[in-house]
Amino acid sequence: MDAQGSGCKRGAIRGDHGRWRKDVDAFRDCEFCHRFFFIRGTILADFPEIFEPERKGPPYKERGSVDFGDFSGMIREVARDDPGRIREVFEWPLRDLLLAYLGCLRAAARRQYEVELLVWSALAPHQRRKTDPPKLPRILRS
Repeated sequence: MDAQGSGCKRGAIRGDHGRWRKDVDAFRDCEFCHRFFFIRGTILADFPEIFEPERKGPPYKERGSVDFGDFSGMIREVARDDPGRIREVFEWPLRDLLLAYLGCLRAAARRQYEVELLVWSALAPHQRRKTDPPKLPRILRS
């Protein structure tokens, strides 16, 4: 498999869409799209931690051999970059994927907070000015 070229040339999953699609039930795809966009507002409201990131930067660029679209980062994070598990996670319902990803975000935030607290507790007794301990991240408060 050649890693160069667009997602369609690399054999991406999204390659079945378009005029060249084969053996795909267009009516069923259309029903799925309508259901997805119908519940989109509730999903965005239920998972503000994921869809309203606090940091800004360059957009994520897919570099894997398979392009999973906009959810690629989430799928790879939940599967812990295990190629054998990525396909399994890709088949999960959207809400389950978002809940698992939220768990990954909380675990990373908890670890970051623990490290910041450890550094603060080691340095605080030796500083001239009193410093406050690091604040608990917003994702861990709820």
